[in-house]
Amino acid sequence: MVNQINKVGIFISAFIAILLGIILLGVIADQVYLNTDATYTATEEAITLSNVTAVDLTNDWVTSITTVLAEYGTVNATLTSANYTVTYLNSDTVAKILLIDDNFDGNSSWITYGYQDNSYVRDASSRVIIALITIFFVLAVLATGIWAMNQMGLMEFMKWFQLLFFLFSALISFYYTISCGANSLNTICWNCNFIVRVNIYIWVWVL
Repeated sequence: MVNQINKVGIFISAFIAILLGIILLGVIADQVYLNTDATYTATEEAITLSNVTAVDLTNDWVTSITTVLAEYGTVNATLTSANYTVTYLNSDTVAKILLIDDNFDGNSSWITYGYQDNSYVRDASSRVIIALITIFFVLAVLATGIWAMNQMGLMEFMKWFQLLFFLFSALISFYYTISCGANSLNTICWNCNFIVRVNIYIWVWVL
């Protein structure tokens, strides 16, 4: 009787821990994304170029100017870096663009550029470490479930559950690897392959 009560207590505790883990996983994953992958593109942002005063773009942490189109008679001309200068790239100050070509002064223009989220971590090594947070959090939740099942004597069931989970994650890994390309460094591909490897180790250990 006491043993059964202990098993119920373990089950309830593990269930609550895993439920909270699943809820927090979304929050953690969102924040990790902002810190490691949140780069955006502003497409054809409309401004009026000037060769007297530098014009502000909308965003800070601008990484590069992709294209600059300027109205020129009845057509839109594509400007090059010889026609303008950009200041405050890779800075928390709003980027500014100054025209150095009189032909387009005061003309309507459209700027396409890349920029990063304010939460984006600029240091590459730090981004790698932060990207691991989600993986280790998932492993902690998984370890909680394995410990609970072992305490309740359900490891035989765990073998089949782990096999199904391994096959599922392998399919996901295969899909994203194909989608991202063999040489892609996409975080999703890397994470899925990592999960598959972890599942192999756990499945072998359970067997």
